[in-house]
Amino acid sequence: MTKYHSIAEIITDYRKKKDLSQLDLAVLLDVDTRTVSRWEKGATLLNPEVKKCFVERLHIPHQVIHNLNSTFPISIYYDIDNMAYSLNAAGVKVPNAQWLKSDYPLEDDNVIGLTNATDVEKIEVIQELNGAKRLLPPQLLSESIKAIPELNFILKDQSGFYAGHLVVTKLRYEAYEKLREQKLQDVDIHSTDISTNFDTNPNVFFFYSHKADSLANAYYMMNRLFTFFKNKKLKEYVFVAIEESDRNINLLKEMGLRQVWQNNKGQTFLEGNFDIFLNVNNA
Repeated sequence: MTKYHSIAEIITDYRKKKDLSQLDLAVLLDVDTRTVSRWEKGATLLNPEVKKCFVERLHIPHQVIHNLNSTFPISIYYDIDNMAYSLNAAGVKVPNAQWLKSDYPLEDDNVIGLTNATDVEKIEVIQELNGAKRLLPPQLLSESIKAIPELNFILKDQSGFYAGHLVVTKLRYEAYEKLREQKLQDVDIHSTDISTNFDTNPNVFFFYSHKADSLANAYYMMNRLFTFFKNKKLKEYVFVAIEESDRNINLLKEMGLRQVWQNNKGQTFLEGNFDIFLNVNNA
């Protein structure tokens, strides 16, 4: 992450990293190039309408813009490529998996269930910007939400802007076996592969899509995930993930998952459950 001290710094850096001219950025934001030039020189700040455009069109978290767009800006760490921020140096990197399960006050008002087409579209855009697979087709997503609404949501910040999301599907055992044996790719999951039945053993959960714009929101999101499994007390279940990030892979291993395979695309298949990690006795 880079530490930014002003709105001028982050606008200039964003434009260069995205290979945009001042004219390109002006077009994206419906302003003229002279306005962009004044921003980058630190001669003027963003008005409220433009601030909203930075969040919704450039996908820079609202907290980042809020901190920097001031006569007396508050420095903030931000990763333009991963669209993630931290308020201080301590929050740049997750210490370990244990930290993610510590007590944290959950604010349910910030969680919006995935029933809104606009929110689903927002997740699609985030997926695309991150170079990730497309989100589940609407029918599949609908089935996932029906099965486990607690684990399919979008997270909003205090100003109502996107701050992260979680999509966990419940798979039929046969689909899980095909994924495990590399006979089925996650992008090819079909509605017939989704299960809504909790009476079968083992239940299979697939960590399909997840993103948080800050360490605090990742903390919050994972806390909800752990709470679900701790309270559900399933007799037997398998939690499955296909990850590319070394950070995520290592964290999932600390949580109790083990690596099954890694393909030539850099994807790693992990499976297991959180019982030992969460000290849950389902006997």
